[in-house]
Amino acid sequence: MQLNITFRNLSSSDSLKDYAQDKVERVHKYLDRAGEAHVVLSLERHLHHADITIQSGAWLLRGREKSEDMYASIDLAMDKIERQLRRYKEKLKTHHGRERVHHRQELMNQLLIRHDVIAVRPPEDEPLGDITPAPLEERPGPTIVRTNEFLAKPMTVEDAVMQMDLMNNDFLVFTNAASNEMNVVYRRKDGLYGLIEASAVNGGIEFELASPLDTTDSIEIETVNGGVELSMPTESKATIAARCVNGGVRVEGLEIAREEQGNDFERRRRLNGTMNGGGAKVIMNTTNGGVRLLRAGSKTS
Repeated sequence: MQLNITFRNLSSSDSLKDYAQDKVERVHKYLDRAGEAHVVLSLERHLHHADITIQSGAWLLRGREKSEDMYASIDLAMDKIERQLRRYKEKLKTHHGRERVHHRQELMNQLLIRHDVIAVRPPEDEPLGDITPAPLEERPGPTIVRTNEFLAKPMTVEDAVMQMDLMNNDFLVFTNAASNEMNVVYRRKDGLYGLIEASAVNGGIEFELASPLDTTDSIEIETVNGGVELSMPTESKATIAARCVNGGVRVEGLEIAREEQGNDFERRRRLNGTMNGGGAKVIMNTTNGGVRLLRAGSKTS
């Protein structure tokens, strides 16, 4: 296995290199073969961060941890990887034989996804005492802290959940091998998994949620030429903001407590409201097309 070790904001250490190599090579007892491993050791705000990524065939394994000691951080990061390896050991072996079959076609079908990490200054950070808080419109807006780009690989929903677990992530964007459309699997607070299914129709975007939205979920759908459609279970807890310029907003089969706003023209083209007391943030915007919200499973042509 090829191993690359990178040090950031701290001096290179042979003892740390040897320790990380010894820990990473323990994956051989779970895997028939492991291709490449990347270890990034960094010091941030007096905490020692270990980020370990291992490639095994078509699968990517990842463990990230931080502590006050780098050796402990390496241990904790590898513990995460080994925990998932023990869970998926047999499946990883059975997948090795078929990963090359459609490899070239999969590369052609993959979508490039951009993931932004955004920081938003909360209201409680405003100065207190005699200083008057700045008006809302003058406060600093959200800032992008980090941006990652990755390919949404074709796979089944079951394999997507497995890949998300192997990377110790809370969500995964992938191309559904059955429908050829972009999907998202995510980990819910109750320990279950959610699935978001999206498809483009004549420039529009359609989403159908396989499970109810929770208060921690967030969905933003935006297009220019085409309609936006979201189907979701009636049990969803959501705070909704929908807007279109040329078109209208339609609600079918869902109980949405709508806020009072503007004249008839604005009400036809904008919707602000809540489902089941509010919760998940749902934003839907389009310019040339309408917005449609409907109960999951009730869609008609």
